[in-house]
Amino acid sequence: LADGSKMSVSADNGQDLTDLNVFKERFLVAHTADSLIVGDLEAEKIAEVPWVWTGAEKFDFDTERVCVVHSRGEVSVVEYGVNRVLGTCRTTHTKQHLLSVRVQENRRGRARVGKKIAYLIDAQTVRVT
Repeated sequence: LADGSKMSVSADNGQDLTDLNVFKERFLVAHTADSLIVGDLEAEKIAEVPWVWTGAEKFDFDTERVCVVHSRGEVSVVEYGVNRVLGTCRTTHTKQHLLSVRVQENRRGRARVGKKIAYLIDAQTVRVT
């Protein structure tokens, strides 16, 4: 990295990394033959999820604690540090400003953890999951 820091990244499934990129000097995206690895290097959290790589993926890092992956009309949300897809939706409205993600962590011993995704189904209908 530009600041000289280093981090080791490997796939949990033992496969070789096919590609590895760092965006905004903070966010990591890598993949193997059948998984996607995303990470927040500043928070030191990485997630690996099953994935079929298409090459059409676009990544949005603007939402805290998650990476939003856009691929061919489908939006997937991956929370850093959690090895599963938080949610997926199929919509033609995939622009960043048309999607809302909220991840509320457990704070001060409270058991309530909230994870919500809101997106447009069509031009006038919002779905919250």
